[in-house]
Amino acid sequence: MANARFEALFNTNNHEVGTINTSWAKTITNGAILTGGNADNYTSVEEAGFDSEGNRLCKPLTSNDVKGFILSTNEEEALFGDGELQGNYTDFYNKKGDVCNLTIQEPYLRFETSAFTMNSGLNAVAVGNVAHYDADTKKYIISAADSVHTGYANSANKYLVVGVDTDFGVNLGVTTIRLECK
Repeated sequence: MANARFEALFNTNNHEVGTINTSWAKTITNGAILTGGNADNYTSVEEAGFDSEGNRLCKPLTSNDVKGFILSTNEEEALFGDGELQGNYTDFYNKKGDVCNLTIQEPYLRFETSAFTMNSGLNAVAVGNVAHYDADTKKYIISAADSVHTGYANSANKYLVVGVDTDFGVNLGVTTIRLECK
């Protein structure tokens, strides 16, 4: 049987982290309410219409051929609740019903994420590799530029790896990479 205390004690430090690398990134005004289940930060979501009050809705990306938005939330508001540190960035995710920030993926936009995996045959992530977001695994799949994953060609969400094992100051030992939107 599950309970809230068990969840709070044992399901920590297992969420994705990241950051947008510019304050000039374009976001959807007023964000969107997450539907369709929980989602980690710096993964991809798609539009899901509007609710009866006119609030924009989003859901985790359902298809690789749909152009997504980068999902994030304002962790700092919760991280320092009551003026005291309340956890770390790996404790935060977006729960169904939360209002989330959606960043528009434009060419050359750079961001960091821990939500990645390597294509089979790739031994290490390197600058110059390519990536695409996979709706099934909810991760960015990294491939060698000359040996891409089967889902890369038809993906609407493609990236260039421009940084490896990046540390944006608060990732607390979680390995992140920097991607640039194509």
